[in-house]
Amino acid sequence: MNVFDGYKIKGDKRFVVSVGMFDGIHKGHQQLIHTMKQKAREKGLETMIFTFDVHPKVLLNADPPKSILTKEDKIALFRDLGVDNVIFAPFNNEIALMSAEDFVKKILVDILHTAVVVMGENHRFGNKQQGDLHLLEKRSEQYQFEVCSVPPASYDGTKISSTWVRQTILQGKLRLTRELLDRFYHIKGMVVNGDGRGSELGFPTANLDDIETKLPFDGIYSTYVEFQGECRPAMAYIGFSPTFDGEKRKVEVHIFDFNEKIYGEELKVFFVAKIRDDEKFDDSETLKRKLTIDKNITLNILADEDLLFE
Repeated sequence: MNVFDGYKIKGDKRFVVSVGMFDGIHKGHQQLIHTMKQKAREKGLETMIFTFDVHPKVLLNADPPKSILTKEDKIALFRDLGVDNVIFAPFNNEIALMSAEDFVKKILVDILHTAVVVMGENHRFGNKQQGDLHLLEKRSEQYQFEVCSVPPASYDGTKISSTWVRQTILQGKLRLTRELLDRFYHIKGMVVNGDGRGSELGFPTANLDDIETKLPFDGIYSTYVEFQGECRPAMAYIGFSPTFDGEKRKVEVHIFDFNEKIYGEELKVFFVAKIRDDEKFDDSETLKRKLTIDKNITLNILADEDLLFE
């Protein structure tokens, strides 16, 4: 797969193109990519996804939603799904102010050499989101490209969207998140020094920092981690350590039967299910007993999912 940064494509090769943020690459996105590949096979062309390096709301001074995926993870998933080419374009003032008509001419035609544009039925583009499938169909003959619309994917009667995926993550509905993504949701972080309380309780933890993506609400979660290519059962904690009057939100992972020092290493944490909300306990011993129960619950959940990696 070829990955491009910017707006320059060499040569005059034509592509089957789709445009969007593709945050999460959920089942709706996967359905769209499947359609792109189908069209590309029919036409003897390559697929091209055009996306932005940051969410447009960052530039528009709005509160941008926390991403579901890092750029690195997007690239890996696009590759796994068989996409041929991806452009990560900078979202700047010129793009923000570009009319939908100009977007069609300057981006889809002049830069991307679009032979077929594949878009979701409800997708909008251009300044003030004035562009839609109707505009593309109106300009298709003029610019000699085909328009292919893809109906939205749904789950239990509700249209799947990145917004809905973010909501399920925040609410700790990780089993539903998995259904919408067709995989376990994960975060990545660097292991940093903590306060050592986990070890004192008999539950040593890896404290994670530099997490770019969306976090579930505070609580305890059954998880597994990927470290140096190996998967291990674990449980994760997100919260302020109220038992110890903590002031900083933490993300900690207790990896079962694992005592190595891994400071400075990257961990990938896959969320399987939420066990409980964060709680304040009267003392350390009460917390320790509760953590033992949490571990047993986690082991049962992971066993049901065949995720104990024995």
